[in-house]
Amino acid sequence: MRTLFLSIFFFPVFEIFILFYSISLFGWLLTFLEVFITFVLGCYLFKRNKGFFFDYVSYPSKIIEFSSHSLSYNKKSFLSIIGSVFLVLPGYVGDAFGLLLIFKFTQNLFVKLLLMVIKKKNNSSVIKENDSEVVEGEFFDLNKKNEINK
Repeated sequence: MRTLFLSIFFFPVFEIFILFYSISLFGWLLTFLEVFITFVLGCYLFKRNKGFFFDYVSYPSKIIEFSSHSLSYNKKSFLSIIGSVFLVLPGYVGDAFGLLLIFKFTQNLFVKLLLMVIKKKNNSSVIKENDSEVVEGEFFDLNKKNEINK
């Protein structure tokens, strides 16, 4: 939790530092052009990909049946929307991350990495003694308080 807080706090500070460094290195005009061009590109990509994603998500059955298959089927439009949002926000690190999320090759790598992290977290928190789905136990009938049913 502390790492997440520190990363959320230091990411904008790092972005502002890089922005001011690029202003001193390239000047105001080129820095403004980079921010403006990536903003326009991000808006265009968001407008183009939002129809694919929101048409797919608009069906209630597809929200309930969200799985790795639906993620791999819909990953292009979902990751493109996330990448376009990063492109709209000013900053070089966000723009680089947004561009990586737009290309298909890096989308495949990102989805594989995401599924590995999710699988690792699920396996580490669940302790399995047996692979059977039979649960043994006793239950009590609340109407008859002195009897135990098996």
